[in-house]
Amino acid sequence: MNIKGLLNVKYAIIDNRVFALKATPSASRTVPFMSKVCNVPIVQLATEVMIGISTNLEKYMAEAKEATLYGVRVPVFPFNKLHDVEPVLKPEMQSTGEVFGIARSVESAYALAQEAAKRPLPATGGILFSVSELYFDDQLVKTAKLYLGAKFELFATRDTHNYLQEQGIISHLEDVQAIGGLINSGKINIMVVTPNEFNSAEELSIHRVRTKILGLLILGRCTLADTMHTLRC
Repeated sequence: MNIKGLLNVKYAIIDNRVFALKATPSASRTVPFMSKVCNVPIVQLATEVMIGISTNLEKYMAEAKEATLYGVRVPVFPFNKLHDVEPVLKPEMQSTGEVFGIARSVESAYALAQEAAKRPLPATGGILFSVSELYFDDQLVKTAKLYLGAKFELFATRDTHNYLQEQGIISHLEDVQAIGGLINSGKINIMVVTPNEFNSAEELSIHRVRTKILGLLILGRCTLADTMHTLRC
């Protein structure tokens, strides 16, 4: 594209293939975050360069290289204010804002960002897996083992429970109709739910569960990678 400067690219990954959905030569939200992490006034420097003012860029670049901070930016979604709306992510932009965590480690920055987004990370408790067969793979097994090793209690719906059992992982088999009660009782405080098409009564019930957790401090996760990172924090 012959662009000199920052480029904002939106990607989608399907079956281990990477697709570029959108590319725009702008970074209006990214630049302020980068300035905070690197302690470099990027906007000011860019403006000075554009109007021909001499700037000591080498001084700022040296400071940026010595920066020891990490920044994690996470989206804020309106699902908790829109009742009965399906909280499933799609290619279209659904976030209504962003928050930023900054710390001396990636894990701490991630935890701060999640707390600012009103999604505090639980240290113990129960985790529910209700995963599409498309995600029956090593990453699911690894994620379940990590949480089991961290003393979390594992719950799963029928197909996911059967798959985990085949992999030697013990989980509580739960009927989707009973999940709401487990959430209300505080036994489940993390949910890992990947959506299917609404082609069964079970999926429709899971849809109701997903909309139910919006009014509670239940941490919902749509990807296994995000779920693994949550535990590392």
